[in-house]
Amino acid sequence: MSSSAIGPWEGPVKDLRRALKAGSDVSARVSDIVRHAELDETVLALVPHPRRRWGRRPWSSVVRQPLTLGYGARFLHRVAVLGGDGSRHQLIEKAVEADSNEARFWRGSRGRGLVASGAAFECVEPLAVREVGSLTVLYFPYIAAVDRPRKASKGDLRRDPLRTVRAIAEFNARNREVGPSRVPRGFNRGARKEPSVEQLSTLLGASLPEAHDLQARWREIGERWSALHEQYRALPSSLCHNDLTPGNVFQRDDKLVMLDFGWAAPGPIGSDLHTVIRWSPGALHDEDSAEHLIRVYADEFAALDHPVELAQVRKGAWITFAMRFLNLRKWASARHPVAFELALRKATAALDDLSSPS
Repeated sequence: MSSSAIGPWEGPVKDLRRALKAGSDVSARVSDIVRHAELDETVLALVPHPRRRWGRRPWSSVVRQPLTLGYGARFLHRVAVLGGDGSRHQLIEKAVEADSNEARFWRGSRGRGLVASGAAFECVEPLAVREVGSLTVLYFPYIAAVDRPRKASKGDLRRDPLRTVRAIAEFNARNREVGPSRVPRGFNRGARKEPSVEQLSTLLGASLPEAHDLQARWREIGERWSALHEQYRALPSSLCHNDLTPGNVFQRDDKLVMLDFGWAAPGPIGSDLHTVIRWSPGALHDEDSAEHLIRVYADEFAALDHPVELAQVRKGAWITFAMRFLNLRKWASARHPVAFELALRKATAALDDLSSPS
């Protein structure tokens, strides 16, 4: 697709926003965008912010086929254009707010020399990045370019988490020189807001006495939340995906293929393990199994001529796990009694280690 096809986007997108705000019919505005994009057989997917809806219904009603690739719904006016034959849809491009997480990441990765493919992993990179007024349009290759892979499901992580761990270790090891760790907003924003007893009881299925106990333990950690951030930043760093949930990875042959780098940033070596532990039932319910995953990661990392201390990998994984899964407001995946209890224990242990004499 030529860059000249992008130019007229800004006007039609603004018209679409006005129509959404007014609650009027948007079909004509959708047609304008498709026409200006000069695409044939397209499907326009409008993904509203999950907490806001224009009018009385979500705007998925204007979509002929839903957006099935898990590229997040963080942006109020995100527009994605898909192409396909009615049964198979591949991502061609998506437009996000110009200063969004993913737009910043892919712009920055150009100068950072991102290693996007290795023996065990492959990143789906945009073919081009274009600025269109207040939007950034990211052009991605057809997903068919990687042989119509089957997206990972929770079942995949249950069956073979070790392949995922090895791929993550290689991705992290090949993207080492990226600067000091930065705490992602999703691990910080809202995390210090103490959950109420009612929230803890409702979201975690706890009795009221149990919820009172959980709240007291959370309060002790919340008062020292900045200390967790200090430990996070002090650990050796690499480029981390930060959101390798089942919807953002799939497998093709022997490679893990990664999507959606909206939360990617420099982070502690081993921190990407936190989602593997969360979605692997064996690791979530058995710390010995989680420890095995951490050791495999450290061994794989060292095999690529980047020796790393096992204790640092372990700390990076568990501190990140605690910071994410104590944030009930932000992450639905934190609303799991076992995950939340484990996050409480790991945060308390990290803070105790910090305060104990060396």
